[in-house]
Amino acid sequence: MKLKGLIPAGIKVVKNGDLVENYSTHSLGGGEWSIEAHEGHDDWSPCIKEWVGSNGTREPADDLWKLVDEWAEQVHHKYKLWKAPDGEVGSMTYFMRDAKRGHLHGCILAL
Repeated sequence: MKLKGLIPAGIKVVKNGDLVENYSTHSLGGGEWSIEAHEGHDDWSPCIKEWVGSNGTREPADDLWKLVDEWAEQVHHKYKLWKAPDGEVGSMTYFMRDAKRGHLHGCILAL
């Protein structure tokens, strides 16, 4: 199945930091700290990544936050954006899913 009428509208870049909703910092004792990146708003949501390291007795864990910032700026994935005749912009997956529901956005369905 193909949708005719879609035109390229750019590329969406998703960085690691875009996937994170919450960071939590924990003292592990002995000068060891951990920072966890969570996909939800609380500490009980799934953890995406964890950093553990020595940071003396300082709070917050400044040395580890530098590593977190570097990781957050890295590109996680990219995808193409498409524009439909009705002005809607989205990924190809978005338009294919909508077409299966009967919303064609002014496109022509070709089998």
